[in-house]
Amino acid sequence: MSDSGSFVSEVSGELRRDRMFKLMRRLAIPAGVTVALAVVAVAFYSWRYEAAQREAQRLGAAILEARGLAEPDARAGALAGLVDPQSPSSAVTAMLAAAEEVSLRPADAVARLTELALNPDIPPVYRGIARLKAAMVPDSGLDAAARRDMLAPVAGAEGLLGLLAQEQLAMLDAEEGDRQAALERLRAIAAAPGATPQLLQRAGNMIVILGTDRP
Repeated sequence: MSDSGSFVSEVSGELRRDRMFKLMRRLAIPAGVTVALAVVAVAFYSWRYEAAQREAQRLGAAILEARGLAEPDARAGALAGLVDPQSPSSAVTAMLAAAEEVSLRPADAVARLTELALNPDIPPVYRGIARLKAAMVPDSGLDAAARRDMLAPVAGAEGLLGLLAQEQLAMLDAEEGDRQAALERLRAIAAAPGATPQLLQRAGNMIVILGTDRP
């Protein structure tokens, strides 16, 4: 190869290396930013997880302490004080507080459960449970129509929650003298694949009480 050809080849090689280094420098910045963001994201997730764990442990200890109080009224007050509408655990603490209030102030228990049932920020399953529990509170002041309205959105749900609501509606049918409607609901419960042994036994007993031994 001539000297001029060798010189041209060397210059071309230097240009290629220079372009390659410039490209690497341009790529290094976004790559570094991506790595930094990934590290920050992992650190933030770890912090959130540890904070959630600490909060869950604190709340669990507070609930155990509240439920350990001797007087029902004190337990209800302590549990009510733990209800935080901004916390994901508010549904659980509200239900625990309502459970203590049932025997003391049934109307207050229903009011607490109704507020929970109507809260759109609460997961649907908790709203359904709150409706079911509200309709089951004895001496709450709710008449049959109000209890039906409370149960109606739950009765159409799939799974055990819907079947439990149907059971309560069957009891309302029986209380109001509509024996046929009660039996139809109870037979549907008895045939449902998701019914638990306890629910099946209760449905069977009610069918017998209503005057038939046919499931």
